[in-house]
Amino acid sequence: MAAVTRQYDRRGSGFHGKQEGTRLNDELDWLMMQLNDKGEAIKKLARGPAQPLSGYIPLRRELDGLTAFITSEDHAVLWNRHAGNNELQLAAGILRDNVAIALNKLELAEAGAFLMGELEIGGYVDALSSSVREELGLLQIGPESRVVFIGSGFFPLSAITIAREAGASVWAVDHHPDAVFCGRLVAEQAGLAGQIRFIDRLDDKLFLADATHVIVASFVKDKRIVLKKLLAAESASALIAMRYGNGIKSLFNFPLELEETCEWLNRTRDLEAPAAALQIGSNLYDVLLIPSAAKGHIRNEPYSIPKGQGRDPNMANASGGRSAG
Repeated sequence: MAAVTRQYDRRGSGFHGKQEGTRLNDELDWLMMQLNDKGEAIKKLARGPAQPLSGYIPLRRELDGLTAFITSEDHAVLWNRHAGNNELQLAAGILRDNVAIALNKLELAEAGAFLMGELEIGGYVDALSSSVREELGLLQIGPESRVVFIGSGFFPLSAITIAREAGASVWAVDHHPDAVFCGRLVAEQAGLAGQIRFIDRLDDKLFLADATHVIVASFVKDKRIVLKKLLAAESASALIAMRYGNGIKSLFNFPLELEETCEWLNRTRDLEAPAAALQIGSNLYDVLLIPSAAKGHIRNEPYSIPKGQGRDPNMANASGGRSAG
């Protein structure tokens, strides 16, 4: 396999000097090797009892390496050539599950370090990727906004950034009770307890009815189920932003059947503008933007999203070139 790696042209044009069939097989072998090696390394480093944050430095480096792998245009081209391979998709799912476990461990350690006074929240917010900041402007979140953030995690940086930089009221939702507990402690120590409320389920219909924005984290797994619940609740006036990652980005995000979802939304709901998929600056995840709809203007079709293969989100949007207003 090392010989295969040496022959790979990192400019993205693949393996040279071989017949087409052999070249494609070598490309696939190389991708499988990368996914399996990265998955095993992350699984090994995240295994075992919780550690202080300093003990996760090797894990952070491995995750940073995976991020670089995902955001490489060359690797994206290579991935797209083999995206239909079932074994590759299976390996991607295994790697993604290991990443989710690793991120939970890392977030828990970050929360512990912050609560012990060993981590400065301001520095972390300042170092946060431009993605969340770009979303704040894109979604026009401000002091009067009421934001529901689903999938806030153990160290809720996105929720904190929204509350701190936009001045918005935030309800952070996470199904894991320990994440809710940690989030409350972190928000309190950050001086944001009055702005962020943490809950473990979407059971407050009044807040959903008054919400101006709903943001769904990329590591929320059952996106169709969450979207169905949001649309069934009295939240038709809220702008919904669903983070996701298709193609090679699915290694670090749960995917979404993008084209079918957009088609269903635009067909079954009286939206102010078409649902559209937007790229965010970091190129690590993308956002499906679902404009608000007037309450009581839901067409008489069942709340179900057709299953199917999602198109890679590198296109501008999934609604025939139209963008949200």
